[in-house]
Amino acid sequence: MPVQTFSRASNPYPKMSICYDGVYYWLFEAGFVSLRCLFRDGLVIDAMTANTILGHGLSLTRNSNGTVPAIARMLINFRGNQNDTKNTCHWVVSLGNGNAIGVNNGGGGTVDGKTVNIDFASGSGSYGVFKLQQVWDVYTGVMTHSKTSGKSGCTIAVIDPSAIPNRITGSN
Repeated sequence: MPVQTFSRASNPYPKMSICYDGVYYWLFEAGFVSLRCLFRDGLVIDAMTANTILGHGLSLTRNSNGTVPAIARMLINFRGNQNDTKNTCHWVVSLGNGNAIGVNNGGGGTVDGKTVNIDFASGSGSYGVFKLQQVWDVYTGVMTHSKTSGKSGCTIAVIDPSAIPNRITGSN
């Protein structure tokens, strides 16, 4: 689909291969950013600029029983917290029911010696709905494993889409 024909009603969802591209298009489709903002920031967003463009958010931790907190309609960013993994990042959108939706979600990985699969409620790794807990597990494990320190570590942050810095909504 040529970008000149994007509208908030575009269907099907444009094929995106990078997580933050999918999130930025969702922001446009949901009315959080304008087409002008999509072109200004969406064309330059990458792993190095995503947090500057979308915000750093508020860090999350698991509930005391190990479950993931209920998060509704927010952007979620997983980023490595070791020196050699800080540029590892992944973005999804929380659906509020324990599920998230996103682009470029692999099938899983090994966490503390156990295999964690990402089971898709719909779609697939290229674009689908999945349990937020499973992606959280993978990113706090194998996806952010530091070869230097031998440790895994991940900061999980939630970003309110209405609080994205310098966003253009069409009304401003």
